[in-house]
Amino acid sequence: MPRFNQWSRLYSAPRSFRPVRWPAVWPRRALFAMALFAGTPAFAVQRVLEIAAPASAAPSARIEVSVRASTDAGAGEQIGFLHVECSIDSGKTWTGLCYEQKVGRAATRRFSIATGALGSKTLVRARVAFREGVAGDVDCDGAAVRWHDTWQNWRVPPARWAETVVLTR
Repeated sequence: MPRFNQWSRLYSAPRSFRPVRWPAVWPRRALFAMALFAGTPAFAVQRVLEIAAPASAAPSARIEVSVRASTDAGAGEQIGFLHVECSIDSGKTWTGLCYEQKVGRAATRRFSIATGALGSKTLVRARVAFREGVAGDVDCDGAAVRWHDTWQNWRVPPARWAETVVLTR
């Protein structure tokens, strides 16, 4: 049996500096909590508006343009408005390609457009408003649609643009 020294208590480390021994259940509880949070998916709403068009084309050639819009938000949100226009004279005049309402949760529209003269740009612009959801009337970035400001003037963010430069071949 070890001898007890009266000075051993004076020089022993205080309790707060002694290593803490956790019960054996703590590591299992911590692993369970981490697995619970790691297995929980992050639910972010994804609203999409994309335009696919060639970067360049020959004068008076036909180009294929695709416009895709979709939302995965729940609570009945759908594409309330989908507007697509094109210009073959670098944006001086615009021609409507589609003006649709209540399209559903996803829509893809394909267009065949004749390019303009040599040196001009063929432009395609699209905008979408998602409606009837919890967020109200929102654009593809999730911001509230300002009907008399950005929507009326085709400004970003509600609008997306694609440009095809007309070159010689």
